[in-house]
Amino acid sequence: EILVLYISIIKNLNFDKFEPMILTFSEETAESSLDDFMPYISKHIFTRVSKTEILLGKFKRLVETINKISPDVIHATGVFPDYAISKIYSHRQVITMHNYAPVDYIAKFGTIRGSILKKMQFKAVKRARKTVACSESLTELYRNNNLRLGYIRNGTDIKKYNVDLDKNIIKKKLKINKYTFIFIYTGHLSTEKNASFVIENFARLFNDSNVALLVLGDGKKAAELKKAYESFTNILFMGKVSNVEEYLSASDIYVSASKTEGMPNGVLEAIASGLPVLLSDIPQHKEILEVGEICGYSFSLDNRDELCKEMRSIQNDDLKTLSKNARATAEKYFNSVKMSEEYQKIYEGIASNA
Repeated sequence: EILVLYISIIKNLNFDKFEPMILTFSEETAESSLDDFMPYISKHIFTRVSKTEILLGKFKRLVETINKISPDVIHATGVFPDYAISKIYSHRQVITMHNYAPVDYIAKFGTIRGSILKKMQFKAVKRARKTVACSESLTELYRNNNLRLGYIRNGTDIKKYNVDLDKNIIKKKLKINKYTFIFIYTGHLSTEKNASFVIENFARLFNDSNVALLVLGDGKKAAELKKAYESFTNILFMGKVSNVEEYLSASDIYVSASKTEGMPNGVLEAIASGLPVLLSDIPQHKEILEVGEICGYSFSLDNRDELCKEMRSIQNDDLKTLSKNARATAEKYFNSVKMSEEYQKIYEGIASNA
């Protein structure tokens, strides 16, 4: 999800002013997104730098490579690249915070490793020329850690999502009954994303084929959840798909019970598709719901009764108005073109004062 955002920044650059290059530290795997960047970059440079070398401060090869490129700006992503660049090129460095490190790193990596990563990230942020958060609500969380960051909201490619598609035609293509009312979840099937809470309560609430839940994505809990709900014919585990926009177009309501986010790409794709949303009341979700016109509703995190009540009631709401508001919110506040333009202002400022 994060790399999709960086692709959006690069593809919307003013190429009369910018010549983007990518520097990677490790060899590409089968899951690599590098090919998606290639149409928009002038060069890909690979310099092997291990995490151990970064921790030990062994940056010789990296310094030599960067000096040859002589970039005006470096926008790294990830704790180790952020930390490495901050040690050797901080005066031209941009960092984007996509999560709340004090909570997310410990939840994902455990107390010891998570605490080390948090300290590394904070040191990088304090050294970097410019750091922004990917949502306004995330800046408020970091303020509690005495870090005053600006923000540029994540954006999605609005043009990719066509709200005028005939829902029934898409349903037919996906082999879904046209009379079925569809809730949809997209994203990782992990503890932090809390998809199991959505699935569990949907299963308690709906036991007929007229209402279905599409679950798109993969993750640590995927096999466990598929096995637990294999008898529910109206809960469809689609796995990781390349045509997310079609499934969104076929659906009626997007739902997320996530426990933590930076600015959730899945929700942004949903509202760009004109989907009303039903979201847990974490700050980033509330930011989406409150920044524009009403495009959905929230429920208290992990509150079963509230989620079930909203899943029932939202079906009877004015979905056409919510849909229009969702699309308008995405266009105005979460547009990838606008996001890229905001980053370009930062890049130009750093380059002109380097």
